[in-house]
Amino acid sequence: MTPFHKMILCGLLLFLGISLLFPGGIELFRLQAGIPGLEPAGIDALNHFRTLHGMMTGLGIVALWACWNIEQSPELLLGLAVIIA
Repeated sequence: MTPFHKMILCGLLLFLGISLLFPGGIELFRLQAGIPGLEPAGIDALNHFRTLHGMMTGLGIVALWACWNIEQSPELLLGLAVIIA
């Protein structure tokens, strides 16, 4: 992998990781879940929203971890691509 390609891939992984980690983490610990106009009807819907935000946070962590170990563990990139696809 050329340094130019590595820089582009690392930049995209950083963008993906940050864009998933922070909103997912904020929504995961917020007491009132939902978007205005799309609020959960019951406790089951609230738990479903928390699960989805937890998955977003986990994918953000994996993306940042893949950016950190881009040369040593290419299987992280493959796993991340499979999960997102």
